[in-house]
Amino acid sequence: MSGITAILPAFNENISIGSVILRTRPLVDRMIVVDDGSSDATAEIASALGAYVIRHKKNSGYGAALRTCFETARALDADKMVIIGPDGQHNDAEIPELLDGLQEEGYRDYPDQRRRRILKI
Repeated sequence: MSGITAILPAFNENISIGSVILRTRPLVDRMIVVDDGSSDATAEIASALGAYVIRHKKNSGYGAALRTCFETARALDADKMVIIGPDGQHNDAEIPELLDGLQEEGYRDYPDQRRRRILKI
C-alpha cells in the first residue's frame, strides 16, 4: 500500500492548482491530478510540481474525472485517499484530522458548508 493519496479532478485550473498542490503535498504521500480536457496549462503545472497526471483528451465531466481518479488510485495501490478541489475551496490543513477520524467502514463524512467524503480504497 502507498499511504495517503490526494486526488484532484481538474478542468482549466491553471490559476489555482499550483498553490493547492504546494499546500497539500506535505500532507500526503502522492498526488493525482485528472485533467479533464483542459485547454490551459493545468496538466503541465501539476506535472511540474510532482503530481501524477492523467489527461482526458476532451472534457468528460466531473463524474468521469472522479471515476478516473478512483481507478488510478486503485491501480497505484493507494491505502487512503482524499478528494481535494483544485480551486482552493477546501482547507487542505484539515486532511490529517479527517484521516484520523476514518471509520472502520472505510469512509468518514465531514459535514460543514458542503459534504466531503474520505474513502478508503
